Amino acid sequence: MVEDTCKGKYIGREKWVDIVKGISIVLVVYGHLIFSENFLCRWIYSFHIPIFFMISGILLSIKENWKEQNAKTIIIKKAKQIIYPYVTFSFLVLIYSMIMNHEKILEILQKTILLEGYNTLWFLPCLFIAECLFIVIQKNKINNIKAVLVLFLCTLLGTWLYNAFMTEQNNILNLIFRIINILNRSLVATIFIFCGYIGYKKIEKFNNKHHNKIIICAIIIFVLNIFLSQLNNLVDLHYSRLNNPFLYYICAIFGSWSLILIVKFFVKKCKILEFFGRNSLIVMATHLPLPVVILAQKIANLNVLNIKNEVLITGIELFIVLIIEVMLIIIINKFFKFLIIFPKKR
Repeated sequence: MVEDTCKGKYIGREKWVDIVKGISIVLVVYGHLIFSENFLCRWIYSFHIPIFFMISGILLSIKENWKEQNAKTIIIKKAKQIIYPYVTFSFLVLIYSMIMNHEKILEILQKTILLEGYNTLWFLPCLFIAECLFIVIQKNKINNIKAVLVLFLCTLLGTWLYNAFMTEQNNILNLIFRIINILNRSLVATIFIFCGYIGYKKIEKFNNKHHNKIIICAIIIFVLNIFLSQLNNLVDLHYSRLNNPFLYYICAIFGSWSLILIVKFFVKKCKILEFFGRNSLIVMATHLPLPVVILAQKIANLNVLNIKNEVLITGIELFIVLIIEVMLIIIINKFFKFLIIFPKKR
């Protein structure tokens, strides 16, 4: 189902979008389970977050009623859709921390207020800032190519500043560079929204006659993504760790669009991936900020089957995380919908 960014309700189901988001959120979870400087992690991290921003751009392209609204109205609605669950889940994490780990309370509060976001919750304010910036650029009718070029140059500067001068000292300088990181990753995200928005307008022109060309193109850029991601080593948008910025953007675009093209044109349905795609916000907001991954690892470490293979053990951990997330999704959607849906006025 595609969310109407103007009215804040659902206008029709685009199953392929949910499938792409489902695959991507599973890769996000898996990437957090195997995080290290290895081949698979370098590949996953090269595109598993950028693709969510590109999907955002695609959704803005699919339904353009937002163009009929003024920027202030759209931004308020975006705040209800994105910042509201950011606040509710941050509050949930804060409550958990008050019960289990008092040392992190101030850290969670500070990061939440700064829109830095605790753990994976950083993604939500980043998405909000990026979408707002994209909307402002569109409303002011700034040329898309010029806008992307300026954003790219700004991210080069922001990435360099943060990685060159960021210190771990708890002082005002540290705070300044953390704010630079918050803004910089949002600018990077805005570029990816443009990539989704502009790119989708291009691929919509394709029809059934082009399927062979599409699959060949998808395979080529997929292979290039795998190869180039190894050259750029491990990246992490959370901390503006792009390494070679040119390689970073190329890998993110190639990896994201190879998956998008394959799913859109060749995958008709997959209910379990659609389910995780529709509920990717809940998975993103809970699997690390709450002890879901820790619980899964503890269960897997029991190793009742005496499994020695690390890859298989990680696969079991992933399976357990997804099972826990299914239960959380069902519970939240049934009893705690207010965590993700802004209350309507009666």
